[in-house]
Amino acid sequence: RKFCPDYEIIEWNEDNYDVSRHRYTKQAYEKKRYGFVTDVVRFDVLYENGGIYLDTDVMLLKNPDSLLYQNGFIATEKWGNINSGGGCGFSKGNSILKDIIEYRDKFNFIRTDGSLNIETNGVYETNMFIQHGFIPNNTYQIINDISVYPSYVFHPYDYMSSELSISKSTVSIHHFYGGWMTDDDKLNREKTQREYKSIIKKMM
Repeated sequence: RKFCPDYEIIEWNEDNYDVSRHRYTKQAYEKKRYGFVTDVVRFDVLYENGGIYLDTDVMLLKNPDSLLYQNGFIATEKWGNINSGGGCGFSKGNSILKDIIEYRDKFNFIRTDGSLNIETNGVYETNMFIQHGFIPNNTYQIINDISVYPSYVFHPYDYMSSELSISKSTVSIHHFYGGWMTDDDKLNREKTQREYKSIIKKMM
């Protein structure tokens, strides 16, 4: 509301979206893994309505009007993988959104052996864009008329090193709070962060 006072801001939840619409979202919801539900819901909503999507742990730094001239845009992380949670926007009925939804529908959240499929959205989104010619190297690319922005635009925070690198091109900060993570997931992330920082320190 601070940066986009003339935007219609909508929170998508059970009141305005049917979580049983896709097998994956229905299974994830039943397991109370709500962060995974949104991984598919966002593309459904954007395909039907158009607009901009932001995760709830994303903080805008400026008005995103300068991005609205194009048919679509999406964010990447420092490692080059796509992560729509940090920020994405698409015109209504965009064909690549249909491709993403159809691709996601091939996967279940509950595997046949009963284990949970907790691959993050970036795995599926990156694979889908690679099929369209995307190269995961953290550079600006245009894929099927969609702008794929490097990490400093939407993902300037590196959750591995806890470093924040903001530039004049930064639109928002994805804080990676990890609300979808279990306690074990968070402990594993903390361990990885410590090991990562230890390796970087030895290299300096």
